[in-house]
Amino acid sequence: HFLYGKVFCGACGAPMTRRTVNTVGGAKCKVWTCRERHNGRRGNGCKGRNISEEELLKAISEQMGRPATERTVAELERVVIEENEIKISLNETEIYL
Repeated sequence: HFLYGKVFCGACGAPMTRRTVNTVGGAKCKVWTCRERHNGRRGNGCKGRNISEEELLKAISEQMGRPATERTVAELERVVIEENEIKISLNETEIYL
């Protein structure tokens, strides 16, 4: 996925990975979750939040002013998922959403 290596957990700093989960209604959806949280007891005990891919792409698109695609996110340096905000770095500029 074009966001691999750019999305990080705001709680522990670990990379976030893309996973498929089942919703309450049984539908499948993509979410980004902290790699250390996913590791459970073998990880660092992180309790950072998960974020749906839809919410993540929407936040990036709003900030960039265009759809978040592989081509348009090439200038994106880093996305940090905090508890109450999404911190995006574009060309050494930090923006809070």
